Amino acid sequence: MKTSTGSGAGGLLSPAAIRLGSPLRDLIAEQVRERIIDGTLRPGDRLREEDLAGKYHVSRLPVREALARLQSEGFIDVLKFRGASVAVPTGTTGLELLRVRQSLEGLAAELAAQVRGGSQAEELGSVLTRGLAAVENKDYDELPGLVESFHSLIAQAGGNVQLALLLEQLRHKMRWVFRINLPERGADCWAQHDQILQAIFAGFPDLARELMDRHVAADACAYQPESSSQDPKPEDDRSG
Repeated sequence: MKTSTGSGAGGLLSPAAIRLGSPLRDLIAEQVRERIIDGTLRPGDRLREEDLAGKYHVSRLPVREALARLQSEGFIDVLKFRGASVAVPTGTTGLELLRVRQSLEGLAAELAAQVRGGSQAEELGSVLTRGLAAVENKDYDELPGLVESFHSLIAQAGGNVQLALLLEQLRHKMRWVFRINLPERGADCWAQHDQILQAIFAGFPDLARELMDRHVAADACAYQPESSSQDPKPEDDRSG
């Protein structure tokens, strides 16, 4: 199997991010994670420290730290005498993610309803309006970002920082393991978002959790494993 390193401008870390003081390990982990999620890096692709250090113009230490973080998140495997490579998600991985997501998203909705949306209420309403409009206009390219924002804001609204972080990590992995049929799911999805948000704004925690549980269960039918399109291909030399 050939090593995936990438080249060109895609290998430069954002000067703005560096000026803001973000640790190099976090910046590298973020960029490599995104390349795994979007399929630029495929399951089984090798990740060599020296190649990544050259790509991002850094020493090997932050690269090693970034790879350790990605390993802990389940995006890569590190084997003795072989080094790091992109992990291969399985059907079991997908089932586990869906079950964990249902539990955590339900809790997030319950906590958000206890404070009627808290400081995120206005922005949640705005995202809902934009999502409903995107469905009506069949502007499906807008939906993934709006769905992400809707669930992220609900997690933040409850005020449990650890829960919000866990859900953020979970959504990253969901994007990696699954793709979703947006045209088929769009209208029902945002109608359910509307019901969930009404329960949150009304201050009904049990109802908000119940509606979120149903919503995530319905999502499970629309998600399709990416494994058929992400099988490891030893002959590939992926770059990006």
